[in-house]
Amino acid sequence: MNDDATTSSDAPAASDAREPRNSDASAADADATGATDVALARRIQEGRERILSEVRKVVIGQEEAVEHMLLTLLVGGNSLLVGV
Repeated sequence: MNDDATTSSDAPAASDAREPRNSDASAADADATGATDVALARRIQEGRERILSEVRKVVIGQEEAVEHMLLTLLVGGNSLLVGV
């Protein structure tokens, strides 16, 4: 047997190679993710309001129909608008 060869008992275990997770770091990551989610939700809400304000310039008095139309577009569905 060759002394230069590394056996499996000489190699560090996979769990030894990883550093323990820092709970402060994971909490900071969660806070950053939460902040990103809040910012994204605000951007979506602002975009929704801009779209609705433009559509309301053309479609007057049909608030529920406009809301449903926008929802249909955002979820990738189909809708049939019927009106006078």
